[in-house]
Amino acid sequence: MPGPIVEQGFANANLRGSRDGPSRTMPCEKISRAATSSFPVPHTPLARAFLLVLAIAGIAGLAFHGPIAQWAAYHDFADQRSFCGVPNFMDSSSNIVFAFAGILVFRDLPKYPAPHRFLFIAMGVSLFGLFAGSTYYHLAPSDARLLWDRLPIASFFALLFVQILLELGIFAQTARNQALAIFYWLASCASVFVWSWTGDLRAYGFFQFFPLVSLLALAPFCFFSGEPKRAALLLVLIVGYGLAKVFETFDFQTMSLTGGLISGHTLKHLFSGATVLAYFIAYGAFEKKRAALPGSAAKPAY
Repeated sequence: MPGPIVEQGFANANLRGSRDGPSRTMPCEKISRAATSSFPVPHTPLARAFLLVLAIAGIAGLAFHGPIAQWAAYHDFADQRSFCGVPNFMDSSSNIVFAFAGILVFRDLPKYPAPHRFLFIAMGVSLFGLFAGSTYYHLAPSDARLLWDRLPIASFFALLFVQILLELGIFAQTARNQALAIFYWLASCASVFVWSWTGDLRAYGFFQFFPLVSLLALAPFCFFSGEPKRAALLLVLIVGYGLAKVFETFDFQTMSLTGGLISGHTLKHLFSGATVLAYFIAYGAFEKKRAALPGSAAKPAY
C-alpha cells in the first residue's frame, strides 16, 4: 500500500491533472513505483529454490565424499623472507588491505540502509578481525594460529552473503529470516571449530564455496532482469575471489614467475582485499545515487 507521502503525491498530481492535463501524473506514478518497489528482481521464488537445490547438492556431495584433511604442507609458504625482524613479512604485511576495507565500511556506515546497518557493522568488525587474525597466523604459521585466521574469514563470508541476499530481495527481512541469517552465520563460524577439533575441512569448505557458487548462479537472474550493475558487482566478487584462490594454489609458481618478487599467497591477500574494497566502494556509490532519487527510501542500493 502507498504511504501517506505517496498518497498525497497522487492527490496533488490529480489536482494538477485537472488543470493542466493528464500528463502531469507521470512523475508521481514513477515515484510511487520507486517507493514501493522494495525487491525489483523478478523470479525470486525460482532463485530461492535454486539456492536451496545448490545447498542440498553441496551438503550431499560432501557427505558422500568423506572427510577432507588439510594437506601436510599447508603452512609451507613460498615467501618466508623477514624484514626489520618481522618474519614472513610479505604475507603478514599484505593483510593491511583488510584493515583499509574495515575503515571504509565504518566511514561509509551512515550511507548504508538503516535496516541493514548492523550487518555492515559486523562485516567491519570481521574485516578488522581478519587483518589481525591473518597477520597473527602468518607471523608463525601453525594449525593453532590458523584457527584465528579462518574464524573471521568464515564470519565475513557469511555476513556478506546474507547482506547480498537481502539486497537482492532473495529473502525479505522478516523475523524468521533474521533468525535463519543468524543461524547461518553461527554455523559458518562453527565450521572453523569443527575443522579445528576433527581435522575435517568439509564444513568449512562448504561455507567458503557455497556463497561463491550461489553468487555465480544469481548473476544471470540480475542480468536478464535488466539489472546489469547488480550482475557486474556480483561478478567482481566472483572473479576477485577466484583469482585469489588461483594465486593461493600457485604460491610457489607465482614466486618463481615473478623472479622472487612476490608470492602467490601475498597476491591472494592483495586481490581478495582489493575485491572487498571494490565491492564496498561500488556499493557506497550506488547507495549515494539511490539516496539522491526522489521516493527512494525503500529501494535497494544496487
